[in-house]
Amino acid sequence: MCIFDRINLMFKENERLASCHQTFRFVCLLLVFLSFAANSTAQSVEPLNIAVVESPAGTQGSGSESEVFKEELVAIFEGRYKVDFKVYRLDNPVNIASLQTTLNEIYAQPEHDLVVVLDLPANQLGGLLPSYPKPTFLPLVISAQAQGFPLSDRSSGTDNLSYLTREFDFLQELQSFQSVAIFDRAAFIVDPVVRQSLDNKLIDQAIRDAETLGLTLTFIELDGSSAELLDKLPEDIDTAIIGAFPSVSEEAINELILDLNQRGLFTFSVVGESFVERGVLAGNQPKTNEQQLARLNALNVRDVLLGKPASELEVFYEAPSRLILNMETSRQIRYSPTFDVLSDAKLLNEDYAQEGPLFSLQSVALIAIENNLILASEALETEQAVEDVRISLGDLLPTVSSSLSYTDRKRTASTDAGTLAEDSTDAAIQLSQPLFVEETWANYSIQKLNLLAQQEALRETSLDIVQSAVTTYLNVLLAESSFEQERFNLEITRQNLDLAQSRVDAGSTDASDLFRWQSEIALAKQALLDARSSLTQSRQSLNQLLNRPVDAPFRTTKESLENPSLLISDGAIRDLIVNRYALNSMIDFFAELARSNSPELRQLDAEIKAAERQLKSLRRDFYVPDLSLTAEATYNLDENRAPGGIPAEDNDWFVGVELSFPVFEGGSRLAENRQARLIIRQLETLRNEQKTVIELNVRNEAESANASYASIELAQDALEASENNFDLVTNSYEQGTVGITTVLDARDALISARENNANAVYAFLVDLMNLQRAVGAFDFFLTEDELEEIGSEIRRRAAP
Repeated sequence: MCIFDRINLMFKENERLASCHQTFRFVCLLLVFLSFAANSTAQSVEPLNIAVVESPAGTQGSGSESEVFKEELVAIFEGRYKVDFKVYRLDNPVNIASLQTTLNEIYAQPEHDLVVVLDLPANQLGGLLPSYPKPTFLPLVISAQAQGFPLSDRSSGTDNLSYLTREFDFLQELQSFQSVAIFDRAAFIVDPVVRQSLDNKLIDQAIRDAETLGLTLTFIELDGSSAELLDKLPEDIDTAIIGAFPSVSEEAINELILDLNQRGLFTFSVVGESFVERGVLAGNQPKTNEQQLARLNALNVRDVLLGKPASELEVFYEAPSRLILNMETSRQIRYSPTFDVLSDAKLLNEDYAQEGPLFSLQSVALIAIENNLILASEALETEQAVEDVRISLGDLLPTVSSSLSYTDRKRTASTDAGTLAEDSTDAAIQLSQPLFVEETWANYSIQKLNLLAQQEALRETSLDIVQSAVTTYLNVLLAESSFEQERFNLEITRQNLDLAQSRVDAGSTDASDLFRWQSEIALAKQALLDARSSLTQSRQSLNQLLNRPVDAPFRTTKESLENPSLLISDGAIRDLIVNRYALNSMIDFFAELARSNSPELRQLDAEIKAAERQLKSLRRDFYVPDLSLTAEATYNLDENRAPGGIPAEDNDWFVGVELSFPVFEGGSRLAENRQARLIIRQLETLRNEQKTVIELNVRNEAESANASYASIELAQDALEASENNFDLVTNSYEQGTVGITTVLDARDALISARENNANAVYAFLVDLMNLQRAVGAFDFFLTEDELEEIGSEIRRRAAP
């Protein structure tokens, strides 16, 4: 009789305990279970000795990557086995001989129960050994099929051998590569050790597969330097397909990829993302999920210990393939895949941020001031105004001129008598000096005022250009954010398409969801295309403003409120924005600054003064005469006179003063006076209007900045809620409890919330830049002392 039957019999014999039968029974059973569990644990913990083969000491991956595999083995056998690892390090270089030597040493040790190889190159060689005396696990095999590993009905079919690899179809790989670029002659570059182990039938099959796609495929070993390999490549090769290189150094692989790219060849890797990251153009296999592999390997070890032969374990693990492109390599070889390929692939180094100078708000403002062509044109106009002042000043200074003349007279009685010279050569110098000419003095004063007005016009243009440049730069950041959101939208839409496909395959829904998600994929690609176009246009607009080639690359800085060149980086100032009374005081202060700084008002002030000076001059015309001084000296250099005539004086001079006063000019002076007064009134009216407009702009932009600043935190809250909602809805959709419409609504809300959150700071900075333009001063051009002075004044005024 088992212990459970005895407990039941005890309850039947003791009726006094009937009332507590259920409770007591539960307690007894619980105690029995705990006792059994404790005894089982105490009795079943056995030693498990695992030999771990790691990379040579001092090489990349010499131990850190293996820790996750060890942790999974310890976790899965916790309470059943006491796992003990003994590490064996391979000799350098890693090859079949060094691997075989290390494994033979392990196999000879009777205390080792099994072997786990955790060196990546060794994993690519481990399946090529003749035999495995002890269970041997290779969890890091890149492509067993391509390397000719033993394979029988999705298992190794080899005693004591278990490995993990992705399922590999070379024909599909080639088709994927052909979607990226058109090529017809390819070289498959292989590791020399791998090449020796490959079955010729496998190579012949790969060549035949390539021929079905119209490709000529040549296998070439990397058995020397990269330069030697390139010398062996046929001249008409346009593509290099790269396999795994377990026996080749990292430096040699990097050199090979660099040389192939410099030659302008298309490069594809059957290994996948790890090689694409190093510079290969494309691959079709994502990075290995190390945690997943470690867990699968631990499960395989467990199955072997439970009695299942290693030769019968599944070797393939699920790793959905997806095209991966290195856009930096694409730019280097000057080749751009189609948009369909770009929208479906995972893109590395896609961002424009990889090339060109690094821009920020401040640097963009400074470059615009230096390089903008509109501003340069305005600066030239200012220089012309300077010359106008100099010209008007010249009218007030003496004018000195000289002359040289030769006179030949007709023979007359006067020339015969010697009264006049028959011919003569004379020199003269003249002096003219206006002593007081009201129009000239007025013109000089007016030109100086015009120069002042033009200088303020230049400052106005500078402010406008800076505002346009920084706003366009922020628009670039906004466009980058929108592009990222559209890319995210395409990604999650693709995930939902895969989910819908799984549900259709499982029979939990019909194909209508699948068709709807396919439609959403097309719409998402269209939106991504539009976002890419908008981003390109905004970048080109910024380049134009900065007088750079419109397609010149540049990098961007992710701007924040902590930018030290901005007054808003002061947390105390930001705190004032959310206080309505403090904000009003701040706005009043900004309005005062705007009125004092405004180039528009200063320009109008100068124009009013110029008009008043013109009116003053017109009034003086009625009673103030013009007074000028003239003088001349002459010298006779030579003459021919008849004998007996009166000789001419060699030198002569005269000085004269001229006084002029207009008596009547047909009434035009009265009309000009009235016109001048009207011009003054018009300018004063414009100034009053401009003063009101400036204050209105300051207050409007301040209110916009206040609203956009408050929206930053709200956007974060909305994003958190949208993410939680999307996760819940997606899980419910996976379980079949909600329809596709609910998922689409949740997705749209998430995309909108993500974009609003990403753009909230930029939107505030745009409003802040507009406010600074309205005030007439940008923080970028203020010194630290000036920023501190303004900040102190704001805090003083906002104090209760």
